[in-house]
Amino acid sequence: MTDCRARARMPDSTIGARWSPLQERVQVRTALVALVVLMFSAGCTSLFPAQTPAVVFDLGEPPRLEQSPMLIPGRIEVRAPSWLDTPAMQYRLAYQLPASRDAYIASKWAAPPAEMMQRMIARTLGIGDDPARPCRLRVELDEFVQVFKDPQVSESRLFARVELIDARGGARLASTEFEVSQAAASPDARGGVAAHQNGVSKFISGTVNWLTDVGNKPGGPAQRCHGVGTSAPDKTQE
Repeated sequence: MTDCRARARMPDSTIGARWSPLQERVQVRTALVALVVLMFSAGCTSLFPAQTPAVVFDLGEPPRLEQSPMLIPGRIEVRAPSWLDTPAMQYRLAYQLPASRDAYIASKWAAPPAEMMQRMIARTLGIGDDPARPCRLRVELDEFVQVFKDPQVSESRLFARVELIDARGGARLASTEFEVSQAAASPDARGGVAAHQNGVSKFISGTVNWLTDVGNKPGGPAQRCHGVGTSAPDKTQE
């Protein structure tokens, strides 16, 4: 059996000799290089395994709407706390360490969750950057994680606050909160991805329904936000 614990020895002539700091550094560096060469020549390459690239996931295609909401904002912004501002695919072992967060090593998101959700909502509603619609949609993403209740059972969790903002003055015209949980089909990264995809689709559908309710409210924000099918804004209210 190949012995991977080979050690580089200093030449016998160095024993008891006095070396300057520079000579010592050169001698140590030479010994380290010799050790590495010896390990590789002895068949110890398994000590440096090749890194497998992580599998990259996104949230899939945006959901299809049966009809557009009565109110469509001109812009959308999705924000998240610092610990979610990363493409790491995070999970929590609630049955073992409920206050601890971890991330999969071999799987990650294509972008931070807030960025992926912003693009998906914008594509679903057809939101660009329309100055003719002075209101914007702001989403505060508070949680986006896969939670394991036990080693074989997990679910995706999404918590978010949604606000309709008047961009002209920054006033909040309407707001709501969403808490979406979606069971994962398998206790792994792929199961978590599918659960997150379904959870985000439910969140978008809920947001669309909320925008419709807000747009249908008499005397509500729709007039100020130039909602679809609404009249021009009342200048006396600006």
